[in-house]
Amino acid sequence: MRRDPTGRAIREGAPALVRDFLERATNPRIEKPFDADELRALVRTVVG
Repeated sequence: MRRDPTGRAIREGAPALVRDFLERATNPRIEKPFDADELRALVRTVVG
């Protein structure tokens, strides 16, 4: 069983499935690792 950098188990083939899903998703998202300023900026764009 493989694990991601946070220690969670990764199912074989899952990274490609997740990547495909995220490419189709239109909601805002932030990549890890992120800093507090980046997170605040994203929240401001969503909340207004």
